[in-house]
Amino acid sequence: MPSDFGPLVEIPLGQLTYVPSRRQLLDAQGDTVYLRPQTEKTLALLIERIGELVPRDTLIETIWPDLNVTDDSLTQCIADIRRAIGDSKRTILQTVPKRGFILNYPSGKQHRLAAQSAGFAEAAAPFETKDAAVVHLQGDAGQIPLAVTDGTLIVDRGQNHLTLVMENLPQALRRAVSGFSNARIRAGIDVTGNSAAAARDMAALAKPGETIVSVDVKEVSEVAAEFDFEDIGDVALKTSGQEKRLFRASSFDLSSAIQPRLLNGEMLPTIAVISPRPIAQEGYRGALGDLIADEISGAMSRTREARVISRLSCRPYRLQMVNQREIGNRLGADFVVTGRYRRQGNDVVLDIDLGESRSDDVLHSERYSFEESEIFSSQGVVHEIVSRLRKNIVLNEIERVRSRPIESLNNYTMLWAAVGLMHRLSPSDFNWAKKLLEALIDRAPHHPSALAWMARWHVLKAQQGWSENADEDAALALDCASRALDMDPENSLALVNRGIVLTNLMGRFDDAEDDYNTALALNPNDAHGRLLRGMLYAFQDRGAEGVRDAEQALALAPLDPHRFFFLALAAGANLTAGDYSRTLELTKGSLRLNRTHASTLRMLVVAHQLSGDEEAAQNALKELTRMQPNLTIGAWLRSSPSAPFEVGKRFAGALRAAGLPE
Repeated sequence: MPSDFGPLVEIPLGQLTYVPSRRQLLDAQGDTVYLRPQTEKTLALLIERIGELVPRDTLIETIWPDLNVTDDSLTQCIADIRRAIGDSKRTILQTVPKRGFILNYPSGKQHRLAAQSAGFAEAAAPFETKDAAVVHLQGDAGQIPLAVTDGTLIVDRGQNHLTLVMENLPQALRRAVSGFSNARIRAGIDVTGNSAAAARDMAALAKPGETIVSVDVKEVSEVAAEFDFEDIGDVALKTSGQEKRLFRASSFDLSSAIQPRLLNGEMLPTIAVISPRPIAQEGYRGALGDLIADEISGAMSRTREARVISRLSCRPYRLQMVNQREIGNRLGADFVVTGRYRRQGNDVVLDIDLGESRSDDVLHSERYSFEESEIFSSQGVVHEIVSRLRKNIVLNEIERVRSRPIESLNNYTMLWAAVGLMHRLSPSDFNWAKKLLEALIDRAPHHPSALAWMARWHVLKAQQGWSENADEDAALALDCASRALDMDPENSLALVNRGIVLTNLMGRFDDAEDDYNTALALNPNDAHGRLLRGMLYAFQDRGAEGVRDAEQALALAPLDPHRFFFLALAAGANLTAGDYSRTLELTKGSLRLNRTHASTLRMLVVAHQLSGDEEAAQNALKELTRMQPNLTIGAWLRSSPSAPFEVGKRFAGALRAAGLPE
């Protein structure tokens, strides 16, 4: 595309106008002109390569990828386009005999909406989607780049500033954080539809090399995987006087992220399911891919054989070309499920890949063809996909245990391989499974999973007729199962919604615990359920159990949009257990993401006070009472579920010692 043409915001095509960002053809009144689906795809491809020769074969292969069609089908689409735009002389859409077609540029200079900052709302209208951003840059003369990127609309330029609109918000943020910072430029970013002055005011608040963004930018899920956002708070903008929640954006640094503390001897692998991407001609939003990923994640969770990363944490990687090693590092995933799909008539053609993040290898790749309604069938395509994913993980782990010494293996490798081997029910594999389970029990004597599966091993041995003493094997199986239950009698999900009401509003702890346990039995990877059960335990002076659940919840929701909430409740569990250094780490991490969560501030006060740092406790209390000026010891005791327990009394005493009035 010629550089003097610039970004294509609106393209005049004869009697009509085409808007690429919306893939819409409009008449003079702004109404949509509808084309047949194949004709619409043909025009979109010609627009993408405007000014270039697009071969006939390329058009046919792209528009009809799995059908044998003649040139007549393409000729009809070309005729439809010419008829719609009034190109009877064939000067706009030109035929190159025996080769293909060229969609010529509109005559004259670039057709984009020129504007100054005062007219920004009108200028940005074609970009008013969640994927577009208005960017304001400030710097010394010569620092502002003359050309930023394709797909921008220059709104205002001065010697020391530049305001522009970028069609792709994640790209705008990526460019500001990694590119402009090197030039010591101050950047402010807001979504389109808001005043350009807001972005200018944000840039004025930034230090050289910093990028300040609005809460609207921060909450676009596609940016969560790449960036870290520090909450600045509600700031009154200079130009408009309106208050806006602002964040300082920076590149995500895995080494500085707060990591979960899991139990020693963790037995379960972690799996991330990324939404399959649609191929280009199927559209760009990928709603069907999200649905497929939701169903796969839910089915994988119900197997109870793996930790499945929450869908909200995986969402930032949707519609992206993913790197499974990067996802593994970012989400803490051992295996990554990705895919692509397209519609073919009434069917969906889906390619699913299973990758291992450690080796970056693709372990399995398979194609499925099915009707869309089959996604919801209990024995349909999702059941088949999950069964094959589990099978291939088991095969991979079995191969690993046979090629490496036991002492070098991960616990989950040993467990998955043992389970797979014992169910092959051949004597040699069966005995090898026992050897793996015994090694696991020695390595992690307080972990229930290996004992639970050893109980199954003894049952299978008796059922297969391999037992020399069936009574002895029965007793051993019962002993293993009992020991497993003694170690963790509640290793299941809870009925989250009713549980939190019973806990926080009614104080019915026994009933709430029953609900959490029942729900966790249905879905052991429900991050919120596990987190809230952990807090229930903490309220009742069961700090060690609360720490276990809350830290696991952190692992299941590494990119949850309410990450601050997970960090806060995990801090509460650690506070109950007396781990004040971990509590301070978690509370500070939570407040960095959201400074308005009063519960986190209360825990910060108590953790400082109980750890002996009275000055820090008093400073935190000042910030807390600015947020809650009417807070007293009595008011807190009346509202807190932990008030009747020792932890509540200890908490109230620390608040009192820090200076909170009665």
